[in-house]
Amino acid sequence: MKFLSRVNYLSRFTYLFILAGISLSSLILLILFAELSNYQKLSNLDKAKFEFEQKKKNITKFYEQYKRFLISLDENTIFLKYLTNPNEENHENLLSLFDTLMSDKPEVTQLRYLDETGKEKIRIDRNFYGEIPNIISEVSLQDKSKRDYFIETMALEQNMIYVSKLNLNIENGKIEKPIKPVWRFAIPIVYKNKRRGILIVNIFANKFLQELIQSNTFNVDVFDQDNQVLVSSFENRPQWTKDLEKTPILEKDKFILEDILIDNINNEVLHIGFTPKDWALSFFEFVNSKIIILIFVIFIISFILAYYLAKIPKKLFDELESQQKFILQQSKLSAMGEMIAMIAHQWRQPLNGISVLIQEIEIKKEMNILDDEQFNFATTNIKNTLNYMSKTINDFRNFFKPSKNKTEFNFLDAVSQSFELSEVRLKDKNIEYEIKYSHKLDLNCFLILSFESEIKQVFLNLINNSVDAFLSKNIEKRKIIVNLKCDNDLIYIEFIDNAGGIDNKLIDKIFEPYISSKESQNGTGLGLYLSKMIIEKNMRGTIIAENIENGAIFKISIPKIK
Repeated sequence: MKFLSRVNYLSRFTYLFILAGISLSSLILLILFAELSNYQKLSNLDKAKFEFEQKKKNITKFYEQYKRFLISLDENTIFLKYLTNPNEENHENLLSLFDTLMSDKPEVTQLRYLDETGKEKIRIDRNFYGEIPNIISEVSLQDKSKRDYFIETMALEQNMIYVSKLNLNIENGKIEKPIKPVWRFAIPIVYKNKRRGILIVNIFANKFLQELIQSNTFNVDVFDQDNQVLVSSFENRPQWTKDLEKTPILEKDKFILEDILIDNINNEVLHIGFTPKDWALSFFEFVNSKIIILIFVIFIISFILAYYLAKIPKKLFDELESQQKFILQQSKLSAMGEMIAMIAHQWRQPLNGISVLIQEIEIKKEMNILDDEQFNFATTNIKNTLNYMSKTINDFRNFFKPSKNKTEFNFLDAVSQSFELSEVRLKDKNIEYEIKYSHKLDLNCFLILSFESEIKQVFLNLINNSVDAFLSKNIEKRKIIVNLKCDNDLIYIEFIDNAGGIDNKLIDKIFEPYISSKESQNGTGLGLYLSKMIIEKNMRGTIIAENIENGAIFKISIPKIK
């Protein structure tokens, strides 16, 4: 039998518990990471919705601000006086008003009044955000009658607001450099039921757009219905792709939220997309020194617990090892007893024969009728008998000699030899046996690489159990049948007897140690336990027991391991 070898289990289990502690810590971190990821996703979605609502409010507020600005300017008395009488004084007063309004609004790049023909009548410019406004002289005023914003605004009803698309400022047919995103707001001037032109204000949109894409949590893209990017908080991402004829880059699959920012203003729909910033950095910021300290503490606790907890399996192993040694010792004693019993059966008849011959010699010697021929005959028979008995001892010794290495042998021969060693006892108890196998099979099919003596020990144990069962139940017609089959990988064995079967209360426990169906003085309860250990642990096979009509069957399969 093979048993667990002695190793340093204290160190082994210490390492295992430390590994378990580290693994548990890692698992906790992974769960924390997954939960944080899920929480971050839900949290980001809520934040994105909140930021979207705020940005939409801001853009609506921005729009309403310049709508009120234009309406209030349209209704201003200075402007109305100018419309009534555009003399020099009223013109100067209106210029002063425009200049004052421009000074109060650093984001306004241009404030103009165009008459009904589309000609600029008053225009104040600034080139950069916050710059001092510049009044454009009359000679520099231009005709804008062909521009879309003039035509579309003139077609609007009173107090309706024209809002241009967000685009880059164009001067003399070219995009102004550095680029200046501009947003135009205009209102038609209707005075005394007559259209008198438009008021138009141009806004530096860059500052507002930068505020629009500003976020601590997200990278923000603003793009139109054609997926042309206007502005983006991503570094090195092309912007104003339509105006500058660049290829837009949008990663919509990474958006946590996309929604409409401005809908159908001058046939333009502006969308906004929110992409979470690399929140893994936030996670690692979260996993700060306190978490590292916690992992270190868990490691130390794991080591201490491992050291002391490892003593528990060590103690159990020591007890198991002691129990196994005890079982092994008992099995050796049991095997020795079985061997002595078999030798006794084998020797009983030869000893009786020797005793008869010696008595015959003594009687003839006393009667002086012992001649040399009779003496030689008797001594020769005694010598032959003693040689037979010596051979029997050698056979049993070789039979029980433990196998340390696997050897190739014929399984059929091993089974046959097991029965031959028990043959005297079987005949003495009137028990027939038969080993069946297909004659069509190539006997090389039964070649196996395994432990021959252990195979014999299993069969010897099964034979002895059957013999004991026959005797205890007083079965008259007694027979053991062994069926052998094989294929390329396995050898199949059926060991069958008609000894009345196994007690149903014990059949499920029959392979457990110290479980015996024999009377207490006759059985140790170790034979089948050891047989199962041999078959399943040493030979990687299987063994099961079942009751059949009038008997029991043991089904065994063993790999050839070639």
